[in-house]
Amino acid sequence: QVVSETSRVGRIVSDLLSFSRRSKPQRGPADLNALIQRTLSLVDHKLKLANIALDLRLATNLPQLPCDASQMQQVILNLVMNAAEATANRHDGRIVVETRLSAGGQSMELLIQDNGEGMTPEVVKRIFDPFFTTKPDGKGVGLGLAVLYGIVQAHDGDVEVTSAPGQGATFVVSLPLNHKQPAEAGAGSAGMARG
Repeated sequence: QVVSETSRVGRIVSDLLSFSRRSKPQRGPADLNALIQRTLSLVDHKLKLANIALDLRLATNLPQLPCDASQMQQVILNLVMNAAEATANRHDGRIVVETRLSAGGQSMELLIQDNGEGMTPEVVKRIFDPFFTTKPDGKGVGLGLAVLYGIVQAHDGDVEVTSAPGQGATFVVSLPLNHKQPAEAGAGSAGMARG
């Protein structure tokens, strides 16, 4: 029990630190598919123990993505672990992880879909709010998705969520392939007000 509680506290502290220290992405060319496979190798055993099937649909011949690889791993890990928690009470839990180019080819999309319990429209509206959580007391502080949203925004990207109770959830992260250079002084904070 001590080990379990220490681990839980460690996760909460880690989330708090990530939220408070939102550093600018250190962009470099990265292979999104390789990042996904590396990240999933960290949680593969946990997913197998929970009887959750993983369905990888990684597009071939994708261009390199200009991103901060460690921050992007955090995004992938957060989404997969949230999907795993949402499917924990099912005997046929399933998570789809897909990569693809957007229709216009201007951005890359990461899709994570689960067949878990789903969310109400009210929960979907608040899902990226700091400290908002539907988990029972002691299971989290509601920062994982807020951190994720901050990382995606810092990459000039976007996250869309579709879900309904009993219908699972789908998260689509869109990341531009051409990194915008910072605009001249005074024009920087225009796109930040969401939520």
